[in-house]
Amino acid sequence: MEFSDRLRMAIADESVNSFADRSDLSEGVLRKYLSGSSLPGLANLIAIAEAADVSIEWLATGRGPMPRQEIYVINWQLLAVIIESFEKKERNLQNETSPQDKALIIGIVYNSLHFDPNAVSDKEGINDIVSGIYDFVFLLNTASRGSFGKKMREAFKKIMDEGNIDKARELVESSLARGGSEEMK
Repeated sequence: MEFSDRLRMAIADESVNSFADRSDLSEGVLRKYLSGSSLPGLANLIAIAEAADVSIEWLATGRGPMPRQEIYVINWQLLAVIIESFEKKERNLQNETSPQDKALIIGIVYNSLHFDPNAVSDKEGINDIVSGIYDFVFLLNTASRGSFGKKMREAFKKIMDEGNIDKARELVESSLARGGSEEMK
């Protein structure tokens, strides 16, 4: 596969004119690349890769994954605090949580906090969040067969997709106050 073929794949259904604008290249230069009569220099290769959200290596050589991959750095200190908080909650309740629920709870808490550089220092806040998510997952498991459980799962997923941990906490608290027995409004 030639560079021009990979460029066509990267542009996909977008017009050449539109892609040229987004990559800050002239349409004429982009058409030369597409025809195979010219190859881009490093600056233009980078501009194209960034505009198309593909990896530079794939665009230049055809090797490696096509999509650009972000480097995900795990905050091990934060993860350790979350796991410690989770285990404390589990011990206090003398409850054994399934591996799936453990992963879900720890993952939700970590994903909601890992961009906050001060999160590790707020152990009490982490305990509150872990406790709320833990209680909510327990509530969902308890009410999973009824319409209440289904509505709660849908509402919680929407809230977490929005990244609003405070709203999720409010939902958990109001659900626990109702004991999970009423229909959600």
